[in-house]
Amino acid sequence: MENQPDFPGTVHPLLLNRALQEARPVGTWPVSCVKELIAATRVKTFEPDSWILRRGEPVNFLYIVVSGIVEISASSADGSRLTIRYAGPGWSFGLLGLVDGNPMNHSCRAHERTAVALLPKEVLFSILKREPTLWESVAREVAERNRFILRQFAEQAFEPLRVRLARVILILAESYGSECNDGVVVNLRLAKDKLGEMLSVSRQSVTKEIKPLETEGVIRMNYGRILILDMEALRAIARAD
Repeated sequence: MENQPDFPGTVHPLLLNRALQEARPVGTWPVSCVKELIAATRVKTFEPDSWILRRGEPVNFLYIVVSGIVEISASSADGSRLTIRYAGPGWSFGLLGLVDGNPMNHSCRAHERTAVALLPKEVLFSILKREPTLWESVAREVAERNRFILRQFAEQAFEPLRVRLARVILILAESYGSECNDGVVVNLRLAKDKLGEMLSVSRQSVTKEIKPLETEGVIRMNYGRILILDMEALRAIARAD
């Protein structure tokens, strides 16, 4: 891992506190437990495209994005890759490996300069041993993420690419969108090959689907920035059978 120095102590406590309050499952835990986690946590920064955690590595922390964006992906033996999601502040990863004790089954790297909080496994499990009712929040989060993955695979198998692309853009807009004069701009630069990795298709296939959306006045894409011109039309496409 290409770890960078910790944040200065005068900066990271506020960011860390906010990230842990938003992160699941720990954000739902009692304040005293969250404070205990903060006291044991380190914050590290990663430069763009540097690996935070690779597939096959042991999981000794719960990782929480404090600032920046993490690309979470899976890859095959032939080098093809599926981007599962782009995770912003408050998103946690490594939870499954902590629960079942197995190595990481996907990889995480910084999409841009990113700060990540590392919550030690032993502190998390100490709290869970002391407060066993908190395991319900862990189980709920694992189940929800499993549903998300299963839904992704089902969509890839059965939904047209146009529908899947519309849904991905809506998800990106929900997390990274902001209103502007022309509509909603997604404040996350993604080249078409990166969109392809999210949809498990080639850059050419993404380009082929984006062109009609631009012609119809639904979106506009320029230099990796997506502008949604007609949100209702995009939602209608995403709802299509």
